[in-house]
Amino acid sequence: MADVYVPMPPCQMGKSYQECSRPVMAQPSRNQSVSFRADLGSKEDALPSFAKLLDIYKLNQKGNLFFAGGIQQFLIHRQRENKNTTVEIEELADYMAGNASTSFSDLPANVKLHIFSLLSAQDLCRVSRVCKDWKELSSDNILWDQKLKLHSKKWEVIGHTTNPAMYKEVQSDWSNKEIYLRCSPEVNRLRRRMNVTFHNLSSWLRYLMPSRKPPMVAMFGPGLESSTSKIVRRIIQDKATPFKVTGMFPGHVEGGYGSGVTVNLKKLFFNLTILYTNTKNERENKNAEQRLRNNRLLQKQVADAENGEETFELCQSVKELCRTVDAFIFVVDSSKENTALGQSKAELFAMVNERWSSPDIPVVILSCVKNTTIPRQPCIDVVNQLDLGRLSKPWQVFDCDVETLGGVTDGIEWLVEQTHRL
Repeated sequence: MADVYVPMPPCQMGKSYQECSRPVMAQPSRNQSVSFRADLGSKEDALPSFAKLLDIYKLNQKGNLFFAGGIQQFLIHRQRENKNTTVEIEELADYMAGNASTSFSDLPANVKLHIFSLLSAQDLCRVSRVCKDWKELSSDNILWDQKLKLHSKKWEVIGHTTNPAMYKEVQSDWSNKEIYLRCSPEVNRLRRRMNVTFHNLSSWLRYLMPSRKPPMVAMFGPGLESSTSKIVRRIIQDKATPFKVTGMFPGHVEGGYGSGVTVNLKKLFFNLTILYTNTKNERENKNAEQRLRNNRLLQKQVADAENGEETFELCQSVKELCRTVDAFIFVVDSSKENTALGQSKAELFAMVNERWSSPDIPVVILSCVKNTTIPRQPCIDVVNQLDLGRLSKPWQVFDCDVETLGGVTDGIEWLVEQTHRL
């Protein structure tokens, strides 16, 4: 039976297009009712299939996005999506095969920073000269902060002018890159290598000056009474080392303090006196806390009113000795198993107190292990545990091992050279 469309009357002008354009079916005759019911039944059977198609259409929508034009536009959109996916796969395949036209400059900034983070500090400085974009990326503050935290754990020398914490607290306008380049031992070695002519000239002029009395150096610390105690024997008695004993001198302080030996290290002469806290038998039977409380060098202990920590003061004879001392060597056992390293800072600060020693007197901290096979605490951790940022004197910490005296010669050489500047 054919559908008959009836024009929309004026009274229905306000209705929607769908409502006004519905086909109006002519009344079927009695003979046509059977065939009409048969056609209606076949259309009703088709409704579930159409509803299922609509469900598929809705499920494939992303969010609440709908397409004008219905199913046809939806299918066109899906075809475009598939085409774009195919193009992306082809571009990825070309990139992996080395045929892509994408350059390093086309990569996202975070990808470039990740690549730069794999470079060494020296290489980062080199790539900063390539172009403006690379200079900005290679100078990223977070990138250098990560470098600083990672590499400072491996540094073998840290001093009062190369302590990163000091620059972060005082020089807040310095970038992490500037702090790294100022504190890195590797960079400082390169600087000294470039200024080797000036260094040699200054050394030559120093020898032309009238000879002066060898500086008095006092060695003390818990490292003299632990597994690293053989450092004294290696310096004084071992003839295979760069240290050569040239004489002895008596003590001039009440209690026998101040006696020692004169040592020659690469034509640098100094008088070395060793300060032990007690007799050998008593030293061997004391732990870190007992050693501090039974220390003969310390006269009394007082409570710190500010933070409640115990502080120690030297006995009178040691105070008199410190007034004649030109430099200090503080020896600590920095092996991993030594968990009491921080307790020795009270002894250090008592000895180098400015009330009985000049603020310009240098201090070297020898962070020792028995040999290179012993796991050690990083140099930066020794600086933090001893709270050396509070020390107002020139100081440096050197990683050392007793067996080969690695780091010991560099530390004492720096110390003696510092005394010549006083």
